[in-house]
Amino acid sequence: MRAATPKRAPRVPGTARFARRAVAAAPAMTIALASIGFMLLAALVLGPALLTQSATAALRSDLHAAGAARTDAVTEGIQGVDAGPAPQGTGDSPADTDGAAGPAGTAGAPGPADGAPARSDEVQAVWGRLDSSLRALRAEQPEPLAGALGDPGEALVFDALAVAPLVAGTPLRDSELSLALDPDLASDVTLVSGELPGPALAREPVPIALSTAVATEMDWPVGEQRMLPALGGSPIIVQLSGIVEAADADAPVWSHIAETLRPALVARSDGGTYARGTALVDPASLERLSLVGPGSRTLAWFPVAVDRLDAPDAELLAQQTRAFFGTPRELAGGNDPRYSFGGELPALLDDSVAAQRETDSFVWTALSGPALGGAVVLGLLLTLLVRTRQGALRLLEARGASTPRRRLVLGAEAALAVAAGGALGAVLALGASWSITGGVLIAPWAAVTAVALVVAVGCGAALGHRPALTRPRPGAPASGGSPAAATTRLVGEAVLVLLTAATVLALVQCVPVPAVPVLAPVLVALTVGVLAARALPALLGVVRRRARRSAGAIRMLGSSLSTGAYSAPVVIGVASALALTLFSGALLTTSREAVVDGAVAEVGADLALRGPGLTADVVDQVAATPGVDALAAVVVDLPVTVTVGAGASRQKLRLVVTDTAALQRVQSGEPGSTPVPEGLATVGSDGSLPVVVSASAAEAVGDAELSLRGHTLEIVGTAPDRSALTSAGTWMLVDSAAASAVIGISGTADVVLADLDGSRPEAEVRAELRTLLGDDVTIRSPTAQAEQAFASPRIGAEQTALVSAVVGGIAAAAGAVLLAALAAAGARRRRETVIAALGARRRQLSALAVWAAAPAAAVGTAAGLVAGLALPPLLIPLLGLPSLDGADGADGNVGAGGDAAAGSAAAAVHLDSVLAVVTVAAFLLAAAAAVLVTAAQKGTPR
Repeated sequence: MRAATPKRAPRVPGTARFARRAVAAAPAMTIALASIGFMLLAALVLGPALLTQSATAALRSDLHAAGAARTDAVTEGIQGVDAGPAPQGTGDSPADTDGAAGPAGTAGAPGPADGAPARSDEVQAVWGRLDSSLRALRAEQPEPLAGALGDPGEALVFDALAVAPLVAGTPLRDSELSLALDPDLASDVTLVSGELPGPALAREPVPIALSTAVATEMDWPVGEQRMLPALGGSPIIVQLSGIVEAADADAPVWSHIAETLRPALVARSDGGTYARGTALVDPASLERLSLVGPGSRTLAWFPVAVDRLDAPDAELLAQQTRAFFGTPRELAGGNDPRYSFGGELPALLDDSVAAQRETDSFVWTALSGPALGGAVVLGLLLTLLVRTRQGALRLLEARGASTPRRRLVLGAEAALAVAAGGALGAVLALGASWSITGGVLIAPWAAVTAVALVVAVGCGAALGHRPALTRPRPGAPASGGSPAAATTRLVGEAVLVLLTAATVLALVQCVPVPAVPVLAPVLVALTVGVLAARALPALLGVVRRRARRSAGAIRMLGSSLSTGAYSAPVVIGVASALALTLFSGALLTTSREAVVDGAVAEVGADLALRGPGLTADVVDQVAATPGVDALAAVVVDLPVTVTVGAGASRQKLRLVVTDTAALQRVQSGEPGSTPVPEGLATVGSDGSLPVVVSASAAEAVGDAELSLRGHTLEIVGTAPDRSALTSAGTWMLVDSAAASAVIGISGTADVVLADLDGSRPEAEVRAELRTLLGDDVTIRSPTAQAEQAFASPRIGAEQTALVSAVVGGIAAAAGAVLLAALAAAGARRRRETVIAALGARRRQLSALAVWAAAPAAAVGTAAGLVAGLALPPLLIPLLGLPSLDGADGADGNVGAGGDAAAGSAAAAVHLDSVLAVVTVAAFLLAAAAAVLVTAAQKGTPR
């Protein structure tokens, strides 16, 4: 007999081939996972690029609004310019490497450095050394500072002198004139009439050029000579040779040579005004003017190329600029031994970075709602994938495949689906990012998130598979029914509650953790969703008890089915998404209201007028303008020195004088109004003057006794430093009725605050006042200030984030409801078959399906609504957002011993009712549609 041939074990198919066959047989879940990967990776690649572009646009907008006078790096010397021979090989100038003549053939004169405008030989001989030295200094700086500094500029400005007629007795407009040397005069101006000034010659009048506005205000025709009497020296005879205009009114030079394009009208003590302007002189006339001219200042500056700055470099640029400003420099061509650059650029960068961090926090908080809902959707998709592949995997198990191999098949399919979709999304997002922003930026955290997503999806799918011997009984929940799963869920929920409590405590204790303002709303919303999911069975238990007492079994049976394994994810997803969407809407509304309140506080009234020529007669005409209800004029705003204590020390403050009763009427009920305590207009019986001081002034003087010009000052109130009455931060307010005891008051106002009665549109009143006051008086309104703020790219980013949060939250909520219904579809079909066999009709089966799906969605919506309305007043005041601090609490402290930091309270929380109603309605509509879709019956009995 032949030996029996042993049976061969069934061949286990290859893992890759099996996975391909499984996907081809049922591709829906694989495609869904690939779609999730596509959307997430596209968002991770394109989102940071768009946020960076928005941040860069906001940074540039901030700096452009500040103006070149505040952003540029400026230095000043008092010992003039050295017009000696150029150094050999100075800076990055190509000239003078061997002592030969410069490019134009002038011996010893440096040629123009790379990128410098062409200058004549005479001008280059005077200014070439200084210009080359500045360019070399710029080249020494590290990036991004070197790239942020534009081509340097130089000028020399003489002190202003009173203009007198050449012939005594000739009537002239009261005026003062400064002489300025601009080495790029020929390229900076265009000639209107006459000719450009030539070199100033000895014993000859100095040729000058004036802008059209200055010449018109001074009533100075071309060719006329006038005299500048120099103190302690010979008078300077000047002759207007030409009228000019700026070739580029936005060029940096006009920010540093003041009053060249437009004169300043300065108020005199007698109520009149005089004009002050600057004349341009041939830049090669330095030697002639240095002999006979008054004191002078040598200015040098680096204009900041704002349009070359990028938001990611802002913090580093601020650090480098501080180091640059803090180090004195030697400049060849300047007679001063050391030059220190300065400016407000570091502080402006810090402010912009802080504002951008607030916007980023808002954006991430808004988008966290759809992210949580998306996580729920992803979990349900993995559950459905496991259930779809379960039959094939059991067949694979029967053919001898090990449990690790089966899990590898499932995990690899999920991971590859997400990775493939994500790769496609990333490629398309890279192309979109390149076309929109002109560059590609992939944040490290985005790459880490993408890798973590693929790993988590693969592991989740692999661990979801259970061998056939441990599979749940037919009809039992697919997961979550074992004691181990229940324990794991309980531990996870406990950890979530503890983490949420720690995050909120960190907010209350002001712990400086950067992620806390973003994590706190997310964790609280997630905790609310988890608690609502825990409460769902208890709520439905009440419904079931009532259903037992009613006719019909559909309601009772449906309520019992609503507590299935997939109800908790639905409740969590819907509640978290809705809560965070409502919270984001309240945060955006609150920040917008804070902008409006801040604009009102900054302007101080419906309109604020500031400028020269606001005499008593003009103020009376403003008060008589139709639409103007009340006025308050600041008649004194000047620096004074008060004696602190018994004369041991002194403190410089700004004295502000106005009619406080009128000020109170104008600012009544407005945010940021200056406190006016009782008795402020009354001088004490001992001659003491009651004053209101700013918070910084109160902190500087403490509790010591103050006096001014022999009068004791009694502090009766404090107010915030920022005030519409003055630009100073340390100031004291005195009523005009009491101020006459210490200071003479002219009839000219520095600032006039106007309250409108609403009978005419604000634009009409402003137009009429502009005609009355002319262009030299600025007219500001809170409306215009707020509109300018709302035009910021940050507001656009926040609005986009809110819309994305609403749309994404709604989509995630509806997706969670639908996927939960699909996950329970098998058990539902088996149940419906049995119930239909007992005689149930289609309407009853649809009602049963609604009962099975609706409670989870309804409870999630209710929990999200409660949390979304409760979180803003609880969390927003704790977030410490800079734009909300002091926006609404500027009422000050009326009391001598009050808090010096009055007005630092956080803004009141605002919730836009229309936005909230629309958001909730959209969620309800999406949830209802999803529930109705799950209740649609196909092939069931009639």
